[in-house]
Amino acid sequence: MGADLSFTNQLRDDGAVYKDSNKITDPVIIFKNHGTNTVRVRLWHNPQWLAPLNGGKLYSDLNDVTKTIQRAKAAGMAVNLNIHYSDTWADPGSHAKPAAWTGLGLADLKDSLYNYTLAVLTYLKNNNCTPEMIQIGNETNKGICRPLRKVVNNDYSSFAALLNSGINAGRDFSASSTVKPQIILHVA
Repeated sequence: MGADLSFTNQLRDDGAVYKDSNKITDPVIIFKNHGTNTVRVRLWHNPQWLAPLNGGKLYSDLNDVTKTIQRAKAAGMAVNLNIHYSDTWADPGSHAKPAAWTGLGLADLKDSLYNYTLAVLTYLKNNNCTPEMIQIGNETNKGICRPLRKVVNNDYSSFAALLNSGINAGRDFSASSTVKPQIILHVA
């Protein structure tokens, strides 16, 4: 049983208090104590848009994700890393590629997506935070890294090329990792 705990760090920093039996407790522990065995965590590429809203703090970036994964791992829970491949929300209505990848053609975009995925997984491994599962995109019904890589007239070729770059990065990472993340494709 899983729960998406991507917002917990931000909510706690904003003063939210989580209680179990009226005792203040880390939300990861509350979920663990009530049967959750997997934590899902959202990763945005570079969510600078959050800084002015949170006193300069970023959330759902690699540092924030690492904090959540560390708490989940300490609780003995598995982790599903949801890589959005966007600086913000990625869903069927919008799946904007990261600003850092603006202007890239398909070949360079595939390379950037592959290297980013591999770098994220390597960073997490080096911090004892290797996820057991990775989602290659979020709610990818109409493509990822849009607008250029959008599914149009049932042409999935660019979308498939990008998905395969992420999948290949996950598989290449697994070849040298004791934790072999399962790959998840996520539609809305």
